[in-house]
Amino acid sequence: ADAWAKLPGGPAAAEPLPAWARALAGWQPVTTARMLELDAAHRAGDRLDGRFRAVVRWAAADANRCEYAKAMAAADYDRSAGHPSGLAGLMT
Repeated sequence: ADAWAKLPGGPAAAEPLPAWARALAGWQPVTTARMLELDAAHRAGDRLDGRFRAVVRWAAADANRCEYAKAMAAADYDRSAGHPSGLAGLMT
């Protein structure tokens, strides 16, 4: 909640921020806000199939060893597929 308050245009009630955003919010609030907007655009955009977007994001998160981002990509994949898929099992 404290990190959201540091970001320009932050919502009054929102889900917890990723660790990287909490770490950067105090030092670079505008950059952090724009990076969150970019992440949301890539997660919800319509240029690519949602499942493909999630697979690409999962692969990048795996390469970066970011369990949080892998979990978000897997959840996005499940939403796009309309059922639990076990994306992590598909990717290993």
